[in-house]
Amino acid sequence: MSFPLKLSKVEQTDSKSSYGIQLADLLIGGMIEHAMSEYGVKEKNDYNQTVVGLYGNKNLLTLLPNVDFEESRKERSNSDSFEFIEYISSNVK
Repeated sequence: MSFPLKLSKVEQTDSKSSYGIQLADLLIGGMIEHAMSEYGVKEKNDYNQTVVGLYGNKNLLTLLPNVDFEESRKERSNSDSFEFIEYISSNVK
């Protein structure tokens, strides 16, 4: 997953003091639960099954690994995640 942040520094914050951090905690926790429920590690519930719908293709690279790289490439061919993957693959060796 990626978040469209332009960070200049990072510091630890108690989520009780920031609504934005609380929201991020909920969304990230829900996505982790969703992935765990898909693999049978955690029981499926309304929250972990619907939270994935809050993320669009442009925000969600992948949480569930897929080794069929050509299929993944076709699925993401018109998205920001495709551009990101192409950039990383051509610049990181």
